[in-house]
Amino acid sequence: MKISAILLIIFFAISLVSALALGYFVGPFGATDSKLISFQAVAITNNGNGVLVPFQIKLSPGNGKILVNVNSNTYSTDSDRSLQIAKFAAEKYLGKSLNNFNIELDSLNPIAEQVSGMSATTLFSSAIVADYLGVKIPSNIAVSATINTDGTLGPVGGIDEKILAATASGKKFFLVSENQQIANLNDLNKNIQIVRENDSNQAINFILNSKSA
Repeated sequence: MKISAILLIIFFAISLVSALALGYFVGPFGATDSKLISFQAVAITNNGNGVLVPFQIKLSPGNGKILVNVNSNTYSTDSDRSLQIAKFAAEKYLGKSLNNFNIELDSLNPIAEQVSGMSATTLFSSAIVADYLGVKIPSNIAVSATINTDGTLGPVGGIDEKILAATASGKKFFLVSENQQIANLNDLNKNIQIVRENDSNQAINFILNSKSA
């Protein structure tokens, strides 16, 4: 065998090993594809009203970095921690590590209001899973719930105002934690279906399948 042929084989072997190490062949969406998942998170404005803020998340081959657009005022200071928890919950749901991917979060339309990272953790986790699986977050659902260290969902503040905002925008479902207190539940539940889930796996499953619910 000629030396040039041997060198070519070695080159391709090294390239294959490098690609596997970087995660290019990990995940169902192919070799080098990067997908953008768009969704809306509910937040509370400075004057106490509910508002929906558009976000996008991207899962791309990398080394496990969490990247947040720090130039945007849309994020509160706990967003990085929220994404770490969201990543762990997504890994639990998928049953595999996502350390071969970078997770990037950005806002499609930064506004003055800040979204609490912790209250958006469940939605962030669902977006990560959706990106990995190559599916979309259904547009008919709003979500506001934290994720505890044991995987259970936790309550958030300003929930009545958030539900009103989701209802006004035409959402069909609003997912909260099982122990979320809602002051005006009877009135709010007339125009939107309030869904209670106990843990992140249940929540992600419902969110990704809410279009057919």
